[in-house]
Amino acid sequence: MRLFSRPRAVATALLVMLHHCLSGPIMHGPSNLRSSPSSSKAADIELRFGLASRLASSVGARAVRIGAGKPKSGLIAFVSEQWTDDAEPRPLVRRACNLPFIVNSFIVLHGQHRDPHRSYRAIKAAVGRRRDCLIIAPGFFTKVDPMSRAAELVWDFRPRNEADWEAKWQSGHDASTGAKRVSAFDVLDHLLRRLVLSGTYPNLERITFSGHSAGAGMLARYSYLGGAEAALGAATGRRVRIRYVLANAPSNLYFSDDRPIDWSMHAKAAKDKCKTLHTWRYQIHGDVPRYVKAGLTKDRFEEWAKMDIVRLSGDEDVHHEMDTGDQSCAAQAQGGMNRHDRNLAYWAYQNALAGTRMDLSPYLPKENLDTLQKNLESRRVDHFRHRFSIVPGVGHDCHDMFNSPLGISALFDEEFVSGPPPAVPPPGAKLVVAYDALMSTRPQPSGFFAKLMHGLGEFFKKLFGRHEHRRPASHTPDPPPLKAKRANIERERYPMPG
Repeated sequence: MRLFSRPRAVATALLVMLHHCLSGPIMHGPSNLRSSPSSSKAADIELRFGLASRLASSVGARAVRIGAGKPKSGLIAFVSEQWTDDAEPRPLVRRACNLPFIVNSFIVLHGQHRDPHRSYRAIKAAVGRRRDCLIIAPGFFTKVDPMSRAAELVWDFRPRNEADWEAKWQSGHDASTGAKRVSAFDVLDHLLRRLVLSGTYPNLERITFSGHSAGAGMLARYSYLGGAEAALGAATGRRVRIRYVLANAPSNLYFSDDRPIDWSMHAKAAKDKCKTLHTWRYQIHGDVPRYVKAGLTKDRFEEWAKMDIVRLSGDEDVHHEMDTGDQSCAAQAQGGMNRHDRNLAYWAYQNALAGTRMDLSPYLPKENLDTLQKNLESRRVDHFRHRFSIVPGVGHDCHDMFNSPLGISALFDEEFVSGPPPAVPPPGAKLVVAYDALMSTRPQPSGFFAKLMHGLGEFFKKLFGRHEHRRPASHTPDPPPLKAKRANIERERYPMPG
């Protein structure tokens, strides 16, 4: 009875309960039917962002919303504890991490599965216990991704069964939702300006872009357009070095119609059947996205050749199933059915086009190399700064690539030296691909029973088969244990700052 002896308290409690029932989101019972569409959408956004936060926590990161400098240009990124947001000051983090001592920043790009938490975890393992490093892993989600509902910038995605499938985010196309005229490349530009010009990290010395698989393919295009240098053009008085580390890129950007395979018999037919062979993403030609068009200049190749770019290719990244990664005819034309052979061929193409004196015979069969050098018009650049190394004993694995001795050297060493050429050149049969095999895709079964049997076959193949097709043991010597190498490097070469 003491409850009713305080009528004012009872009335206040009832008003509070009524306010929550009418205005707050109700998480149980049939009252959900009374919630407005806007509140339901807001609740769904928070639910999706909560999913991102849980993923971030599982890898030692935190999920934040970053933008591209425009309204409605937000997306989700996984960042390390050193990140500060102007809209969300974190004074405790400032004192704990001593932000003036942040000297390295890593912007890591995910692959086609759009899993920035895995990319973050790979770089975090390479960084180890160093506190002078900031890690940022933005997520470029498509409409089919659950976390896309928590982002304002979302990209279209063409299904893989189309001949010219591609994820728009990695090609520099504008997002299909959110602010207009904003591409993933614009997001990277804004991140650079924010890191350098905000004053939060006054002693920042180097920004390293790293990407694996489709992320490496995206960096291959972005680096050529010079967006990073243009974004830092206003940072007068600051010398911030930029490096690009590309690991296991599925395809690369070509600057001419030449390809490192023998097109002498099928060039005309290939042009007719492979519609994407000489189009953007595989070559600078034809219709290009808005951002790309603005970045193309006459002397861009010479400037790009001087940039600090490191390419890595795992010698066991030879998985050549048609349902993995970019297996379009335009991608296979760059060197064969697997990523490793394509990257070997592209290194030969780069050097031949730049007019270097490097011996390219280990990277291409003689007949292919002779044809390429005969038809290619060299541009003879003064300085070619790109480097390329083969990572022994590693396949298509982001974590193993960046945590290998060569991967850590590419991320941290001031001067990275190209590794030795392959012990055995790639077989010509993988480069001089038969026309029918190159231009056709795996036939799709028709009929319910045929589709059912095909699906069961693929299921058991993935269940019991090998996911990585390895070269013969004689191709490369057995690599040393990577974990022991990693521990020695962390203790001896990269001590914690005092």
